[in-house]
Amino acid sequence: MFSAYLKDTQAWDRVLDNPIWRTSLQWLAQCTADTELGDYPLGAPGWFANVHTYATQPEPQCIWESHAATVDVQYVIAGAEGIRWAPVLLLGAPLRHIEGRDRIEWRAPAQATTLLTMRAGMFAVFLAGEGHCPMIALDGATAIRKAVVKIPKSLLSGSVA
Repeated sequence: MFSAYLKDTQAWDRVLDNPIWRTSLQWLAQCTADTELGDYPLGAPGWFANVHTYATQPEPQCIWESHAATVDVQYVIAGAEGIRWAPVLLLGAPLRHIEGRDRIEWRAPAQATTLLTMRAGMFAVFLAGEGHCPMIALDGATAIRKAVVKIPKSLLSGSVA
């Protein structure tokens, strides 16, 4: 997991220097509150961005997930949310696998986890196999607009993946 403000390039440019990372982050940088909802292909099969909105929820209603074959880059365009992170080793047995979506859902772990406070302009990278739980309301339910780039980990060979 890695998190930073997108505009703070000094925090991430030497770590995320693969062309796939660069293109993904440049695409996110052009997102605004006016960016249309939907999927945007980014060049290779399985590599795309999805812009969506939702209302944050109380943490017990939020779902832990991970991905086996893709990396998530989650970017908050407007609003704020909490995202919990934990290694899948702490999550026990999966609750279910969602076929065709590279999504594995988990029970909330009993152990302590890391809470990221995500505000507009911030992104977080969740590598394949890292558990994360987005949509958490920080100060009551609020609307959030975000973009998530899905990167097949095969595109990142030789890079942080």
